[in-house]
Amino acid sequence: MKETENTRAYIVRLGEEAKEVITGPGGFRSELKDLLIVGELLRYRIAAEWPRLTEWFSAISGIMP
Repeated sequence: MKETENTRAYIVRLGEEAKEVITGPGGFRSELKDLLIVGELLRYRIAAEWPRLTEWFSAISGIMP
């Protein structure tokens, strides 16, 4: 994955990683770890591209347990 990937590319990659958890050549734990890493990268990308959206989600999560 390139450093300059956009949000759409991360979402596509997240879907691919989710599929690999079930059908991937690596073990379940390894594939799950990859999925979680891509999910975290997507979260960072969203925070960088839409900081207000991130602030809004943070405010909501503080209100709702």
